Amino acid sequence: PRENWNDRFPMWLGNTIYLVSDRDGTYNLYRYGLDQRSFEQLTSYDDYGITFASSGGSLIAFVQDGGLPVYNPAQGTLDSIPVRVTPDTSQLAPRSVPLKPYIQSAAISAIGDQVVFGARGDIVSFDRLSGMATNLTSSSDAADRVPALSPDGQWIAYMSDESGEYELKIRRADGTGDVLRTSAIELQPTFYRELSWSPDSKRIAFVQR
Repeated sequence: PRENWNDRFPMWLGNTIYLVSDRDGTYNLYRYGLDQRSFEQLTSYDDYGITFASSGGSLIAFVQDGGLPVYNPAQGTLDSIPVRVTPDTSQLAPRSVPLKPYIQSAAISAIGDQVVFGARGDIVSFDRLSGMATNLTSSSDAADRVPALSPDGQWIAYMSDESGEYELKIRRADGTGDVLRTSAIELQPTFYRELSWSPDSKRIAFVQR
């Protein structure tokens, strides 16, 4: 009978019951001899215990720390099943992706000569006169969102989680140079939207979701 612990996955092989128990603090493999009426610990895992166990034929396989050990009761040996996964990694290779289907937000300049898009986690600027589009951030490891152009046409503000948390970033609207200013919003930031510049291009208001 169970006392102050958990017994799981009973497996009956011959005249012995094998099971997984955390009676020593971590889930390990035990056996209970019906003749001896006593338990014997078979594995001694400390940090990562057994999460699943199953018997088949004369062997016991279980999951432990991401691996598949196999216990042979007849020989008292512990082996491991090597697992190798060879997936189709074509989707992980660098490739060109059209931004049009992934445009999430857009903002136009006061005189209509420039449009900035938030698309697929990047900030893209489009010059209407030249017809040229420029990716201002090209940050595959960050999500840059909700760009807004200042009324004087000098600055682009947007939200970015490049640091791990969303922050407000400001850079030149012509795409030259690096980010000029990065401002943390709060200790536990969340998602933001609807960035709006003041008429004098000195302040920014936005909505917290």
